[in-house]
This record gives sequence, C-alpha cells and structure tokens, in this order.
Amino acid sequence: MYCKMKFESYPIFVINLPHRKDRREMIIYKFEMLGITNYQFVEAIHGVNLLNINYREEVSKRLNIDYELLSVEFWQSRRNWKTMSNKVTTILPQVGCYLSHLHALQLATEQGHKEVIIMEDDAIIKKDIDFTLFSPPSDYDLFYLGGTFWHLTPYREEGSIIKVNPEHLKLCGTYCYLVNNLKEKVNVLRSVFKLGAAKDKVPDFKNGETRLRASPIDLFFINHYQRYGNCYFINPQLVVHPEEHDSDIENDKLKRKYTLSFTY
Repeated sequence: MYCKMKFESYPIFVINLPHRKDRREMIIYKFEMLGITNYQFVEAIHGVNLLNINYREEVSKRLNIDYELLSVEFWQSRRNWKTMSNKVTTILPQVGCYLSHLHALQLATEQGHKEVIIMEDDAIIKKDIDFTLFSPPSDYDLFYLGGTFWHLTPYREEGSIIKVNPEHLKLCGTYCYLVNNLKEKVNVLRSVFKLGAAKDKVPDFKNGETRLRASPIDLFFINHYQRYGNCYFINPQLVVHPEEHDSDIENDKLKRKYTLSFTY
C-alpha cells in the first residue's frame, strides 16, 4: 500500500530556454495560483545552437561531457543517434531536448533529491480536476502525470493508476513526469557517451554499464523504461500538452502509422 502525496511535495524542475520569458512567466503564474512554491527553472539546451563552437563548449562544461561528443558529426552518426532522418535541423532540436532532461536530472541529483517532477515549460496544468493528491506505485521508474498515448491496439484498462503495457500502449512526450532513483537515471542517459558499440535493446540497461544508443528522449524512455522497467500514468492525466505547438527544444513532429491520442 502506498500513501497519497501532494503535487507540491515534490521538487519541480521546469525546463525553459532563457529567451522564452513568456513561458517562464506563465508557469510562475500557474504555480502562484495553485500555491506551489517548490520549483526551480533549469536552463534548457538549445540543440540548434550546438552548431556554435562557443555554445558547445559552454554545454560541455555545464553537463561535464566531452566537447567532441557534442559535435554535429557525433549526433549525425546512426551509431550514436537512432533516427530516420540525417538532417541537422531535425536531429539537433531532439538532441537539445535529450540533453535538457539529462541536465535537469543531473541538477536534481547534485542537490540530493530522491524524487522530482520534471516539467517542460509548455505543459498545461488542467483546471477541471483536483490533482493535489496522487499515489505513485512503490516500484515505479517513471510516473507520467501527462502524455500522448500511442495506441498499438484498442486496449483499455480501468483505474486511476495504470501501468504502461508496451504491447498495447506506449506513452510519448516527456512534458511532465515524476522520477525516482535519480543517479540511476543519470547513469542510463549518460551511457550513450561511453565507448564501444551502442545497443537498443538491453534488459539489464539500468546498471548503466552498457552503452545505449541515444534517441529522442520520449522514445528513449519507451525503448528502455517502458519496455523493461515499470512505468505508470495517472488517469485522467493531470497535465496536458497543446495539440498544435512549436516546441523550442524539439520541433519536428512525430510521424507514425499508429494512433496518437491526447486522451486515454
């Protein structure tokens, strides 16, 4: 049995680009209206700016990642980055999103947190439901407070807390999720910078010893934590995302033959 926790009980790390003051102000306004004070902003990595040598050096220092591993050539190689496109304008925004989530998790780990909510600055907190209390299962790896549902079959399960079953349903989007075991998550995301051949399917990936191939962050979570771990989502979702949007850190829309839905 697990107890209900308040949304504001968890530290909230909001990923935001410095020039998007409008989104920053909107998040602050929303939190003030809800009485939430336990949050901080994390400066997002602007993927396209990795073309700039000075910016790449800055990100290298910030993330403690070798400068050469942030080069465009590194990310264009399919040995390092799983993608159907080799276009820089497609890859780099997605890389920026991946690195931004890594940055947020690293900061949370350095600050000694055990569990945190990671939120992107264009997430929309729903107004029509009471989300002050929720109960993450004790064995969770990722607990999605919102997501885009990727239906592979017409599968549906009743309940307020539902485990992701990747045989039927996957969750795209990383705009608001609760995460624990932060050091493990950081090691897993940083494993893409290890030496050797990168792999896509590794059942014991959590040890961080195997080099994984990087991909857009939501797909990375699908291929590893949703496939081999324990991921859940809250139903109905507490946080949603605009159906039509132009994301600053990942602006290339997903194109799949499966059905994407914004409601479960």
